[in-house]
Amino acid sequence: MEAYAPAETPACDTPAHGARDAFGRSRALLEQMTAALADSDLLGAPADRVEDFLSRQGRELQRLLLQDHLDLRAVREERLPALTDTDEVTRRRAEPGRVHQLATTIGRVEVSRIAYRAPGASALHPADAVLALPRTLHSYPLRLQVAYEAAAGSLRQAQDALNRSTGQHLGTRQLMEICTAAVADVDAFYGLSEHRLATRGRNLAESDELALVLSVDATGINMIPTDLNPAVRADAAAQAERRQRPSAKLSARERTGRRRMATVTAVFDSHPAPGTPADIMPATATERSSRNPGPVTSGRVVHTGVTTTTTKMIHEMFQQANARDPQHRRRWIALVDGNNHQIDRIHAEAAALGVEITIYIDIIHVIEYCSRAAEDLHRSQHARASWVNDTVRTILEGRSARVVGELRTELADRTTNPDRPRTAGIARTLAYLDAKQPYLAYHIALTIGLPIATGVIEGCCRFLVKDRLDVTGARWSLDGAQAVLTLREVITNGDMDQYWAFHLEREHERTHATPLPRTTRPRSLNRNGHHLRRNAPWSSRETSTFSTLPVRPASRSLKLRRRSSTTEPGGSASDSEPVNTWAYISRSAASRRSVAANMSIEPAPLSDSPSRDSWPSAGRPSRPLAPSVPGNGSRSLMALPHVLSYLDVHVQRHPSPGGYPSRLSTIVGRSIWWSSRSGRTAVPIEKNSVV
Repeated sequence: MEAYAPAETPACDTPAHGARDAFGRSRALLEQMTAALADSDLLGAPADRVEDFLSRQGRELQRLLLQDHLDLRAVREERLPALTDTDEVTRRRAEPGRVHQLATTIGRVEVSRIAYRAPGASALHPADAVLALPRTLHSYPLRLQVAYEAAAGSLRQAQDALNRSTGQHLGTRQLMEICTAAVADVDAFYGLSEHRLATRGRNLAESDELALVLSVDATGINMIPTDLNPAVRADAAAQAERRQRPSAKLSARERTGRRRMATVTAVFDSHPAPGTPADIMPATATERSSRNPGPVTSGRVVHTGVTTTTTKMIHEMFQQANARDPQHRRRWIALVDGNNHQIDRIHAEAAALGVEITIYIDIIHVIEYCSRAAEDLHRSQHARASWVNDTVRTILEGRSARVVGELRTELADRTTNPDRPRTAGIARTLAYLDAKQPYLAYHIALTIGLPIATGVIEGCCRFLVKDRLDVTGARWSLDGAQAVLTLREVITNGDMDQYWAFHLEREHERTHATPLPRTTRPRSLNRNGHHLRRNAPWSSRETSTFSTLPVRPASRSLKLRRRSSTTEPGGSASDSEPVNTWAYISRSAASRRSVAANMSIEPAPLSDSPSRDSWPSAGRPSRPLAPSVPGNGSRSLMALPHVLSYLDVHVQRHPSPGGYPSRLSTIVGRSIWWSSRSGRTAVPIEKNSVV
């Protein structure tokens, strides 16, 4: 059975119709939908067809309602006599009907508003600030949905999900750009003391009995070659030069040279839960059945960083912890996996804050090292498991020095006995336990009820980093990985709603409340105050900087030729002969490069400039607009370099019949001055005319 084909959306003669029937198109579509629901075709259709019809047509109805609402606001927008911005330029020209395209979660709409203009100044749209419109195409609700989808799964999956839910087709590059812009204010958001106090009040109990736990770890991310650390990139290049083994599978613990470490920190509270070593490593069935539950955590806040150093991440972790306990009345604990740099930074930050902190090595890492030693000590699995259980329990009871002594004796015996060569696992375990003995006081932690395992931070590394960035075949850029990780951390912390409201406020300040950037356009080039670009074919377009000027078609170029009748006093008769020299206005990058490569701009002495009475009637010399081209100290060059950069006057020079080249030396008023060995000639600038 064919699906029901709804009627086309009714058209409207005018996009911005009056307030009397402002929502006429929406009402017409709603009536069509109600008529279709009452039609015999849908009355006999299954519920899934009716639901699909309402879903598709309901989205179009919402889009029309939004479009009609925006059109009504455009009709009722009050026209101002003049508008002055922070650039102190009064804009008196009002141009209604300026359209801004907006892609929303319910479809694309057009926002019509009044543009206020002035020569040489950017256009202002007061309605944009009222509507809080973004500078780009995509609306803020659509950006929020993009952030959620891109943080949850791959960009391809985000594309499909957005297409199904909103009907918008966005490329993967657009998705990544939106994600990068969405996390622009995360550091400022978490840096606010008000937010820290709010987080502390929301997540923490008022009791000082809760232990404050700080944990840090790092995990690798596959990166593109250009964004690897220099040392890793050099190591990868050295590995590529060496002969590779003929195997399609990586060997155990082989470094690929494609990873960059992402640092993950966590600050949380731990409710005390006293226990015994038997709760961790039970030896009998009775001990296993009577195990006590471990500590319960709450108020977890995690942070990740790829572009941020470990030192800065640990510093920010301590700042977050200090905001939770500014009086330092709670017990501070640090859980690490044994990384020496992390331990050194924890000691340094604690000393800087004047807080006493106790560091514990993750018990899971201790068990792993003991398992490596057991592989060298025993051959059977049962004997290995029994030795690991007894050794770890001895360490939990606070007798790690005894284990270190036994391993040292065993290693010395195996070194002198050639019949027992396996010593690598024993040596690594001995070195690890010997170096970490100050942080193995597990018997005290169990008595107080403190956590001794880094399960929280290990879990954060898995679901924050690995589940999203370590998918098969994924290789990340530095900015892309940081953006996705930051989005996942904000969502995991439960701060996305608060952060997005904060982000919208900052976006509004940047887009509508901040002063306009000072333009570097040249001032009026004649005595009447008329701008050189006033009648340019693109002058009606909305521009804010030179780089955003649209490309003008070549057919509308402004051609200039040298006229021999107007000569500078002191010129010779040879100037009366025409010279194959012309200039035209171009916005292409190739022309800008050609100006720099093919045109030789040489300053004329200031004394050679003609007197005020000798200037042609087209204009009077004005003061220099800015310093000359770098390397040219003469002020006689006047506005030439700025007009060249502004209008891109491309000059093609050919030798004159006498063999002397001419050059473009000065532009003043509405005249262009050509210099040759025989003298200088002034040519008035006229649009679309040969003079």
